[in-house]
Amino acid sequence: MDVAKLQFGDWVSFLFQHQALLGFIVKNVPEKQSYVIFVPSTGKHYTCPASMAIPEEPTLKPNDVQALIDLSLDLKDEEWFRELSRRYLNKSR
Repeated sequence: MDVAKLQFGDWVSFLFQHQALLGFIVKNVPEKQSYVIFVPSTGKHYTCPASMAIPEEPTLKPNDVQALIDLSLDLKDEEWFRELSRRYLNKSR
């Protein structure tokens, strides 16, 4: 897959040590034809070759949403925090 086809924030699945993981792209690395992907369920970042990243539309669990909100706060990304809160927290009320 061409590294330019997927962008920051796109959700992808990929294999890491024989385990399927689901995360979102936080960085494109075109010179290495790879992505850096954050996986909410592990709280870790992984580097994945572009050819191994499969585009996905995930169904987020409450723990995933909380991890994303925590990440938005860590990054001091107020816009993302507001979007996550509006999209996911208001549904549960």
